[in-house]
Amino acid sequence: MSGNDQWLSDGWWLSPYNHAEEVREQFTLPPRVYIHDVTLREAMQSPRVCLRPEEKIRIAKALDKLGVYSIENGAYMSEVEKEVTAELVRMQRRGELKAKVTPLVHASERDVDIALETGADRVLISQSINPWIARAVYGTDEDELVRRLTRVVSYAKKNGLFVIAQVYDTYRAPLEFLERALKSLVYEGGADHIAISDTRGFALPWTVGFMVRKVKSWIPATPIEHHGHNDYGLATAMMAAAVVGGGADPCPPEPRGGGHHRHPPRIQQRPGTLLPAGRTGDLAGKTPTPAIPGGRHRGRRLPGGGAVHPRVSPPSA
Repeated sequence: MSGNDQWLSDGWWLSPYNHAEEVREQFTLPPRVYIHDVTLREAMQSPRVCLRPEEKIRIAKALDKLGVYSIENGAYMSEVEKEVTAELVRMQRRGELKAKVTPLVHASERDVDIALETGADRVLISQSINPWIARAVYGTDEDELVRRLTRVVSYAKKNGLFVIAQVYDTYRAPLEFLERALKSLVYEGGADHIAISDTRGFALPWTVGFMVRKVKSWIPATPIEHHGHNDYGLATAMMAAAVVGGGADPCPPEPRGGGHHRHPPRIQQRPGTLLPAGRTGDLAGKTPTPAIPGGRHRGRRLPGGGAVHPRVSPPSA
């Protein structure tokens, strides 16, 4: 079986039909896929799970050794989380981490200031883009939703941050409104990347490919990330569809489990799923079998994981 190392090697044995011409002609592949890992933040949304600062540092080191491109933590959540994020930034500056440390914040200038205080040079600004939710929960109309998010993105850019604007609940927003909002975030706010999200986990893989292609057609020069949850067991399929069918290029891995709903697929699933497409980034051949070292709850090891944002073109920063 010589010459078949794309699907057969000492490290894996996959289906050769993944490489059939009739299959691959359907692909819309990015040059490379980068893994944005959100284990440190999303794990804290799982019931009965609480990671100590030293455990988060251990997990970050393990993820960095694995080869993830960037690591996310929620600096805004507490003073403890702010200090954890600051320590990760210091480790990155000392050369102890290669992964880029990315604090997640809400769409407010105050949260951006907290990220700045950690010393981070990049930030992920997260906000629901569903206009009905904005009206019912926040009392905000469509125009104010776009203005506020664009304003906060612009504020972060003026303070020298690399900005990923993550608009969640993307799959229930009207396309016309979504197009207007994303163009505002990129062309007026200056967002470097856009991350779209199926927060409830009900988009079919074909829908994900359609959505990524649609968003790329609106903002063609902007890298697109995809974040999908696993409420209906579709998260790994979403990730594959975002990359293979849509051309998205950062994917986020997270731990399994339930917070307010099911999290994205584990990082262990990502390279194996993307390998047939030939777009595994730095994780090729490094898929971990054991759980990433982390906290314990009642004697059980916290599942190592990862939610992945797939990124469509080489990262700008």
